[in-house]
Amino acid sequence: MKKGIHITALFLLVGILFPAVQLPAASGKVSTNDIMVLHSYNQGYLWTDMETDGILSVLAHKSSLYDLHVIYMDSKRLRTKETDGLLAQMLAAKMAKTHYEGILVCDNDALEFAREHRNSLFKDKPVVFCGINDFNHAMISDWPTCTGVAETQDYKGSCEIGFKLFPNARKVFVISDDSLTGKAHFEGVKKIEAEFPGKAFVYWNFSQHSMDETVNEIASLGSDSIILLLSFFKDGKGEMFSLEEAVQKMMKSARAPVFTGNDTRIMFGVVGGKVVAAHDQGALGARMMEQVMQGVQPGALRIILDPPTRYTFDYDALVRFGIPLSSLPKGSIVINKPSSFYSVNKPLFMTIIIILMLLAIIVVVLSAYVVQKRKGQKALRESEEKFRAVFEQAAVGVGQVDSEGNIVRVNRKYAEMLGYTPNEMEGMNFRQIAVPDDLKETLDQMDRLLKGEIKDFTLERRCLHKDGSIVWVLLNVSLLRIGSEVYQVPILQDITEKKRLEGQLIRSEKLSAVGQLAAGVAHEFNNVLMVMRGSIELAAWEDMSRKELRELFELLEKQVDRGRDIVSKTMSFARPKPVSKCAFKLKDMLYEVLSLQLEQMRLENISPEIDVPEDLELCADRDQIQQVFVNLFLNARHAICQKGFGSIKVSAERFGKGVSIRVKDNGVGMNEDTKKMIFTPFFTTKGAFANNLLHIKGSGLGLSVCDSIVRMHGGQIGFESQEGAGTTFIIYIPDCRNEAGAGKDSADMKVLEISVSDLKVLVVDDEPDICLPLARTLTHLGCKKTRATFSPFEALTYIQADPPDLIFLDMMMSGISGVQILDRIREEKKNISVVLMSGKLDVDVDELKKLGAMGFIQKPFGREEVKTVLEQVKDSISSRKK
Repeated sequence: MKKGIHITALFLLVGILFPAVQLPAASGKVSTNDIMVLHSYNQGYLWTDMETDGILSVLAHKSSLYDLHVIYMDSKRLRTKETDGLLAQMLAAKMAKTHYEGILVCDNDALEFAREHRNSLFKDKPVVFCGINDFNHAMISDWPTCTGVAETQDYKGSCEIGFKLFPNARKVFVISDDSLTGKAHFEGVKKIEAEFPGKAFVYWNFSQHSMDETVNEIASLGSDSIILLLSFFKDGKGEMFSLEEAVQKMMKSARAPVFTGNDTRIMFGVVGGKVVAAHDQGALGARMMEQVMQGVQPGALRIILDPPTRYTFDYDALVRFGIPLSSLPKGSIVINKPSSFYSVNKPLFMTIIIILMLLAIIVVVLSAYVVQKRKGQKALRESEEKFRAVFEQAAVGVGQVDSEGNIVRVNRKYAEMLGYTPNEMEGMNFRQIAVPDDLKETLDQMDRLLKGEIKDFTLERRCLHKDGSIVWVLLNVSLLRIGSEVYQVPILQDITEKKRLEGQLIRSEKLSAVGQLAAGVAHEFNNVLMVMRGSIELAAWEDMSRKELRELFELLEKQVDRGRDIVSKTMSFARPKPVSKCAFKLKDMLYEVLSLQLEQMRLENISPEIDVPEDLELCADRDQIQQVFVNLFLNARHAICQKGFGSIKVSAERFGKGVSIRVKDNGVGMNEDTKKMIFTPFFTTKGAFANNLLHIKGSGLGLSVCDSIVRMHGGQIGFESQEGAGTTFIIYIPDCRNEAGAGKDSADMKVLEISVSDLKVLVVDDEPDICLPLARTLTHLGCKKTRATFSPFEALTYIQADPPDLIFLDMMMSGISGVQILDRIREEKKNISVVLMSGKLDVDVDELKKLGAMGFIQKPFGREEVKTVLEQVKDSISSRKK
């Protein structure tokens, strides 16, 4: 509050030094229309500020077209003829330099001032007014360039709602002042007084009483009265009050409900009423000014006499007087009403719900046995903590990785799966936990994800545990965008046990297939033995020339190689091996599979045909793909056997980035029920296909394992079948052509060109029939200093007394093994080259080399293999002798 204001000189100074507030136009030299906004009151007065907001809501975003110059008359504090004269001088000075295209005047004082100077300052200027109380057409009857919006307060509506909410009220206490606006308020209320018969209207002129007198009078009013608060700024003592200050002082002592016709008065306990809005007044005036600027003449625009009003109430005041919201008119606005948590935080609420739903969907897809433990949501004020709890307690590993591959955070399950703590993993790069062989495909998929080509991807991948062991995981990766940052969200599920069981299943099915191949293998091996026996008997009972004996021995040598090849193929198929992809010729692999079943196919009258290009290579795990075709051939035989004859045809071609293979038979085909179950584990139809040649009950796992193997390679397996007309299986396998093909060295064996006559060679094998011929072979090859022994203990004596340069050492001997002798040699740091020998097929040669062996030779072997070993070890022995 300001006391004893004497500001004539001050107003003059302000008028000269700071006459207006200019709202800047957009930068640049674009031509704009200058518009003067003349306010009756001062900046900071709520009604004026809200009028300004309404004007700006229409014109501010068009600042390239309109340049607003805002001027405040401050008439509620002081307005006299002298101040009007000073203002007119200041405006004349401004308008001499600036050409204003239009004048927007707000409230009664500004309109009155503009009218008085319409033939001087504002001659021929279009003038638009707003916020005019007690408007009548006489105000502008001789002013054709003026139009605007009247501030028609609905005093009647405010009184009606007051009497409705407080039916015991009999008196209306009207508060206003001597300002132009205040007088207009008094006149407006008097016009509607007659519409409320039986109600007493008391008029209190704030300008004729002090604030204390007004407060005491308000305090004396009881429940039989309602107060209509309109205008009140300068009291009878000349003291000035701001809107907020005046309302607050009056409302402290008010026991009767207070209503108003102006939305800016609803504060500090004022109940409300049917009010006019300052923002609406400013916006309506600005729209009319915009039409004038577009060429419409002011006289052509209808004066708005009935601007919109709305019922507006203060929630706290309603609660104070016990007024339920249901008693308010329909469509009423209630301000200061407490907002529910949901309405205040709706965007945050919806964001959290969407994230939780996506996370729940991903968890369900990855693991059918994961039970969603949290149902429903807690209060949204705890939503962030709730999301963190879900992240940390998820039954699968969840992480956040930045675009560089650095781990931002992981949950407890993620870290435990790999043997770390969450803190240890933060800051690591995901490449540190990836198996290098799996990294390229993972990086390719991540690159596609970041480019937007895919929304997410799922792979089975190996990860490195902290202790160095391998952990198999099902990996799903999707994107998370936080502002401008893009993160990858990996979700891991431990499938190590699942992979172990899959391996056992595949091994079991391999052994089952080997059992089914046994008859064919036995037949082949008996043929070998028959040839060998016949040749030996022939040599024993007939006198043969040296040439005939050589031919006979060559035949025996071929049969030995043939027998070794049969055993090697069978054991190679049956024994477990780590998954290892390499390039191989598809046709060669198919012939190997066929050779194990060829004899049985002949007995079953089945004609096989392989139509595959010679140079067609496939990069995959050879042993697993081999198992697929063993199973498919067996299934085809079972389907054909009940017909008594048939054919199996295999064809292949390159297709896209892989190879498409078709296995076709003309067996009994499949009915619709069988088609639905064909890849289901333990489903079999083979019991119905037994005949005198093929008494086999199927395990029901063959095609299930085939499907699993093909999918592990990223491929697909399907079929075409018609009952009675045969079946065709179609297999597509992606070809990793970036890996080098597995080629065989086809170079001919070279004759040993080095001199080995000085080498001391020891042959150690507890089988004399192996030991002595090998020693004689070495002697024939030039190793003149060759000794042989059947006793491993005697061999140790030879090694101590006269260490040889090279030892051919059997791995499996009675008393002491070859590996134990090798350990003795290395412990004593003997400078001896050792080549181990064995008939076992599952020997880990790399492991033997780590133990110190120079090489390994697989039994049975002949002269050429021995020669190859000598070729391989000669350089090492020669350099050692130097």
